[in-house]
Amino acid sequence: MVTNLGLVIGTNVEAHDATLTSLGGLTLAQGDVLYSTGADTLANLAKSASSTRYLSNTGSSNNPAWAQVNLANGVTGNLPVANLNSGTSASASTYWRGDGAWTNPIQAMRRHNNGVDIVYATPNPGPNNYIRISPSTNAFDPASMWTSNGLHIPNGTKFVYLYAHLWVKGIDDTAAIVVAKWIKNSTEDGSGFITGGTDVVAGIGSPSLGGGTAEAVVTASGWDQPTNGDVYKLFLYADADGGAGDTVTVDGNAAHSYVTAAVFL
Repeated sequence: MVTNLGLVIGTNVEAHDATLTSLGGLTLAQGDVLYSTGADTLANLAKSASSTRYLSNTGSSNNPAWAQVNLANGVTGNLPVANLNSGTSASASTYWRGDGAWTNPIQAMRRHNNGVDIVYATPNPGPNNYIRISPSTNAFDPASMWTSNGLHIPNGTKFVYLYAHLWVKGIDDTAAIVVAKWIKNSTEDGSGFITGGTDVVAGIGSPSLGGGTAEAVVTASGWDQPTNGDVYKLFLYADADGGAGDTVTVDGNAAHSYVTAAVFL
């Protein structure tokens, strides 16, 4: 009939096409992706119901398939700093920590009394007669670790190094031994004398001090492995007779009396 009508297949009427035949045999649904599996052969890939999926060549014979980006072989170049917590606190001295923050691996602080001598009353001798020493001024403390009269350790700290250097003078007793030490998670009475806590490091005792004029340096230093929430405070012990007016003076010169600490995250 086509010939009788003078029509030429492929010119006047559509010739048989294998690709169209392949397409006609498919049942398509919303979201399907068409692709070729070979010459004149089509197939359809159903949409993925999972969120954030991308077309990849991980299907059979490198055909399209839904996948997520493979960080091992699907990404090149460096991830911009701004992609991690918007780059907040990122610098040449910080690193990206597992809890999702840019952190300096070492943080340090130093406090002193800014030139003001501090006079402490000494209690009767006894194992817990230590009074809290609270230097008033930050020389530096970028992480604001020293608050509420103690050193508050940042969460995640692996080690802490504590050091105290106290220039003690003017004990108004004929003889006394003065010792400083760091206490972890201490409790004190209303006057600041220790009532409980864990010894971190006992200090080095000074020589016997003559009443009124003798001076000596007392130090306390050591390492500890803290847990989250630990607080360290410095205490001073003076073995005096406990009589009325007994005192011990800590020199306020910033080069004479100070506390320092370094934490390692």
